[in-house]
Amino acid sequence: MKKTSILWILTGLFAGSFMIFAADIPPAGPSDKKDTKETDNLMRDLYILNEGVRYLHDYYYDAVPSQKMVHDLLSNYMEKLDPYTTFMEKEASKEMKMQLQGKYGGVGIVIGMRDNQLIVVSPFEDTPAFKAGLKPLDRIMKVDGEVTKGIEMDVIADKIRGPLGTKVRLTIQRDEVKDPFEVELTREEIKLKTVKSTMIEDKYAYFRISSFNGDTANECKEELLKLKSQNPVAMIMDLRNNPGGLLSEAVKISDFFLEKGKLVVYTKGRMESISERYLNDEDPVIPKTPMIVLINQGSASGSEIVAGALRDNNRAILLGMKSYGKGSVQNIFNLSDGSSMKVTIAKYFTPSGVCIDKMGIKPDIEIPFKAPGDLMEKMLAEMNGTGEVGATAEVKSVNNQKETVENKIEPKQPKPQTSEVGTESNGKTDEVKIIDLEKDYQLQKALELLKVYKILWQN
Repeated sequence: MKKTSILWILTGLFAGSFMIFAADIPPAGPSDKKDTKETDNLMRDLYILNEGVRYLHDYYYDAVPSQKMVHDLLSNYMEKLDPYTTFMEKEASKEMKMQLQGKYGGVGIVIGMRDNQLIVVSPFEDTPAFKAGLKPLDRIMKVDGEVTKGIEMDVIADKIRGPLGTKVRLTIQRDEVKDPFEVELTREEIKLKTVKSTMIEDKYAYFRISSFNGDTANECKEELLKLKSQNPVAMIMDLRNNPGGLLSEAVKISDFFLEKGKLVVYTKGRMESISERYLNDEDPVIPKTPMIVLINQGSASGSEIVAGALRDNNRAILLGMKSYGKGSVQNIFNLSDGSSMKVTIAKYFTPSGVCIDKMGIKPDIEIPFKAPGDLMEKMLAEMNGTGEVGATAEVKSVNNQKETVENKIEPKQPKPQTSEVGTESNGKTDEVKIIDLEKDYQLQKALELLKVYKILWQN
């Protein structure tokens, strides 16, 4: 990768997908830029801020801890800028660093803000949130009975996190469900294996990337070499519900498929040193095998970079639903007391020059998750009054006891796109089933298209 600094995309596992620029940015100090406005004088204004803080600290009738005052000032102002510019207290900052190692404590969801409402960006595979059937764009109305609207994402994230083995109740609103319903989740340590693969019909390679952490590229290369040894005629990369991760890993994975010298992504910021172009400088692992990339509303940030790079370089066809739309770059600035600031410093662009922030990437072939027949059947059921609207739900708790929730709905959850570990038989656990082709309509269509391509190519 040709670059003059190091640019990462990180995924805030509880605070939404975001991009981080960890480069040669000097520490805060006197500005070396000529002010564009006469009123913009950083040193003068910092002096005024210092005066104000000292007066409040020394003369306010009730004691105001100086650290809390400074943290609140930073936090309250930063939340007015954009959803991804936030202040993190010491503990939140420490936990974020743990997340980058590929494991953390929690329920396994990425959250974000849309239209001033907290939403699920994506659940991670094999986590409490994934097993409970939480879906991208689910709105989180309450956490343990407390309304989330108007509360900072970091504060809500702290409420969702907690000691391992403890429970948290999320009140969810879903578009296709009339009333909100509750989901009770048990917190656990989340250890993420980010790449899974299998062969379909012994001819078509399938691999799924669930996020991009510090070891994803190595995992992906290992799985690709296994698949390559089986001489697949075509490949399917599954980036659905992938909320992002380290940009370095996303770029490396793009490099596995692109010819040397191809542009993967570039960024533009106010500072010249932040504007970067990322080119593949290695030979591809899989250079020419036909490929389809699956995306959906939960595909964000790093997964959008991979999808955009492969599509714009005519290396793959995108199939599924429009992606989330996260295309801004953040830098983490560590402060001397252990707290940190996540500040938006740039936007990123696909090779064709498209910034997908708030727009998302539209697939080449738009396919819903469910087959049209299934959707029509549901609509007819609702018209005939046979739907479950208004039913009493039963929310299954971890100890297999059921608590009745009046006037709530536990919707019928579709099986996840990758199925769970099989039930135990004769003291042994069945092999993990990577795909469920019978129920995965998007995957079915991707496979059909590859088969058609193979026939046309042979002719």
